[in-house]
Amino acid sequence: SLAWSYHQTTVDGTTAYFSPFTRASELAAGALLAAAIGVLPRIPARLGPWISWLGIAGILASSVLYSGTTLFPGIAILLPVIATMLVIIGGTVAPERGAERLLKRHIFQLTGKISYSLYLWHWPLLVIAPAWAGRELTVTENLGICLIAVAVSAVTYVLVEDPVRNSARLRSAPALSSVAVGVALVVLSF
Repeated sequence: SLAWSYHQTTVDGTTAYFSPFTRASELAAGALLAAAIGVLPRIPARLGPWISWLGIAGILASSVLYSGTTLFPGIAILLPVIATMLVIIGGTVAPERGAERLLKRHIFQLTGKISYSLYLWHWPLLVIAPAWAGRELTVTENLGICLIAVAVSAVTYVLVEDPVRNSARLRSAPALSSVAVGVALVVLSF
């Protein structure tokens, strides 16, 4: 997937960005990390904080170094994906130390809660707004759009995500029916 992402990004960046085939390596990295969870306690706890802060530095570096000219996803995904893995590894090895001290702050916890909704809302708003305005938006206008995305995401979290996540009806459903619904939704999307 990573090799295909590299190739496809140089050929057609839009397809590379939205294709599950070019982005599967990112999910695979998370799956690999989940599979390795039993091995992580072997890492010395004293390294945990350093690993997590190195991960934070990598995430910040990608947000500063990457621009509109960065061929993304391609191999550019390596920095934020590996950095995120490092934050998780560091927090697993030495919880309550390192970057976790910062990330457990209320503002970061709230951001984490609405992150999926924000992921879904921010892009359409940032794309539709300039098309509607008929011009490129200023930084201030884009920041305003981002604030709107945060507000809409918070509402979506409260009115959609939480009710679905906490649904007694869904919790009492047999596991096989959940898998069947998931498969049906994937097939339907194709």
